[in-house]
Amino acid sequence: MKLILGISLSVGTSLLPASLLVTPKAITYTNSPNQEVGGINLDDEDNLINGNGLSASPDFATYTTVTHTPAGFTAPGNAWATIDPGGAASDFFATGGEAPVFEITLDQTYALTDFVYWGYFFSGTNGNEAREFVLEFSQDGGTTFPETVTVAAELGDLAGEFAKTLPFGSVYNANALRISVIDNHFDGGATEGGGDRVGLAEIRFLATEGSGEPLAVTGFEVSEGLAQITSVSGLKDGATYHLETGTTLQDFAPVQGSDFTSASPVFPTVEATTATRFLRVVEGAAPGN
Repeated sequence: MKLILGISLSVGTSLLPASLLVTPKAITYTNSPNQEVGGINLDDEDNLINGNGLSASPDFATYTTVTHTPAGFTAPGNAWATIDPGGAASDFFATGGEAPVFEITLDQTYALTDFVYWGYFFSGTNGNEAREFVLEFSQDGGTTFPETVTVAAELGDLAGEFAKTLPFGSVYNANALRISVIDNHFDGGATEGGGDRVGLAEIRFLATEGSGEPLAVTGFEVSEGLAQITSVSGLKDGATYHLETGTTLQDFAPVQGSDFTSASPVFPTVEATTATRFLRVVEGAAPGN
């Protein structure tokens, strides 16, 4: 009798409400010609991700209370800014300024939900602060960017020393991003000075737990009447899972002793001697274990 093995969609999801603050691994300013302001330590984009100027090392629980010091001109710097191509009191974007573009890599794939930034300011909030962004998301390390979202602060709403959180309105899986700053809201109803440059102090992202992939069986093998799942995507750190099996999609039952964790994903074998056998991964320990 020919054996047909069916692998069902797994039960559960790797996506939870945002609970991680993600720090970029690397950042590169890519504009040509270069429009960074030089000579006063505001031209190193690494200062956007290295924590220089932050009052503490932020995490998800604390980032809204962590503040940033005013932009400083002494080495090693603590912020990033452009030149003012039209001179003081001009609109950067209307006088020859090109939207600053940054390419960012992360240390793994995350399920990203929000953009977080600290503002560019001096003794008070400043109209040079970047406030509208186009984010492009890549899952292949920055080779392609198939998904895009635009986010912006409210007119007249400046981050200053505090973190500003801009929700995406959806979840985007990514291990690399491209960010374009498309506006500083010059003359957009705010009374602060500036607008002739574009500046930022620090950036982060919010993400859900998990790998940024859906929970799904991605590999299996059959040998001598035994079926074994060999790989599963979307396992959450620290979570326990078990297997369920059935001969139809309506009669799944837990496999006793099949519990495993994301840290030790060893998948038990299941007898597969019937014409059709379905397997799936379910979050949580098997009932009765």
